[in-house]
Amino acid sequence: MLGTTKSGVRRRRAAVALAVLAVLAVGGLLLARNGDGEAAGDLRAGSELGDADPAGFLDPEPVPDSYRIDYRVEGHGGDEPVVTSDRLWVRRPWDSRLEVYAGDRPEGRPDAVQVASFGGFRAQGADEAEVVVASPPGPAASDVRIAGALERALEDGRVELRERRRVLGRTCQVVRSATALATGDLRLPTGPDDHADTCVDARGLVLEEVLVSEGDVLLRRIATEVEIEPDLDDVSFEVGEPTLEVDEGGGFVAETEPGSRVPGRFFEPQDPDGFGRHGRFAVVPPQAENFTEVDRLPQRLTYVSDVWVDGPDVVVLDQGGTVGNVDAFPALQGVDVDVAPGRGVLTYGAGGPAVIVDLGEGRFLRARGTVAPDLLIELLDGLEEVEGGELRLREAPG
Repeated sequence: MLGTTKSGVRRRRAAVALAVLAVLAVGGLLLARNGDGEAAGDLRAGSELGDADPAGFLDPEPVPDSYRIDYRVEGHGGDEPVVTSDRLWVRRPWDSRLEVYAGDRPEGRPDAVQVASFGGFRAQGADEAEVVVASPPGPAASDVRIAGALERALEDGRVELRERRRVLGRTCQVVRSATALATGDLRLPTGPDDHADTCVDARGLVLEEVLVSEGDVLLRRIATEVEIEPDLDDVSFEVGEPTLEVDEGGGFVAETEPGSRVPGRFFEPQDPDGFGRHGRFAVVPPQAENFTEVDRLPQRLTYVSDVWVDGPDVVVLDQGGTVGNVDAFPALQGVDVDVAPGRGVLTYGAGGPAVIVDLGEGRFLRARGTVAPDLLIELLDGLEEVEGGELRLREAPG
């Protein structure tokens, strides 16, 4: 168990830093805006109505390995609209870079930047110190990967199918949910006056997002330029060394020796069809509040992640628990599914679907990825319960 002997000043610094990170990590849609106040004009400019009553989703096209999208972002919460812009680069499956600019074009020096790569995440806002933490294995931050699960989400009553639109000459399908895709589990709005409409094209790219609150457009984000398979360099996705230690809540990710296991109950997976094994990793996710607040110490979370890759797609199996044997997901909501280890709950988020199984005493299984939910259910059904062992970290080269 990790100690909590740091000074109160250091704890406060860690908590403040992770609070900044939490705001940035949600994605460009919710990053702090301080634009130039330019009038936004037509609330749907650049987005043309297509089929008003489609029979279903667009026929899917192959997802790109990499892309760049520039967005115009219009905030309508004050007396005057505030216009800013985002520039998003993604190199799947791990890397993303999101820059936020004042003004309606991504020019000059960005006001905020977030960079994600395998195992690491860096964020810096205007006049804020840079924060670098560990990042659990998974799809790149800011890269919405829910397209492959939308049909199942519609069947499960988690989204509503709306009209089709055209943005930059590309047809996209609008799906309505209670909140923006970047903020968590998909679910239906409770009424017509508060919702998020997201327009997704056949390649799974988000071309427009509209947030409506109390019947008024609160925020709109629309693509102004799209580039598929752009030239990208490694420097753009460098994260750097962590600025927060594990016992400050900054997290930890390290590859383990093949076949090593944690003590106690353990489940060995089979490789999902078409996917190659990327490795097994020991993970402590960033969780400043669970290391800096005494009453939350039992909620500190650790797990082991098995990771598989197929081109731009990724599947992850997490198994672990809390150090105090308390429920790891106390407010979990979703769709019940039956899997071999027990009752699972299927949820939908920006990084794709996830199926979580509560094993009791704070322990859990979680299958997640950029795939259809059926593949995750198959992964959980194929688990073999084995005797635990020793978790051995792989030594770094040199």
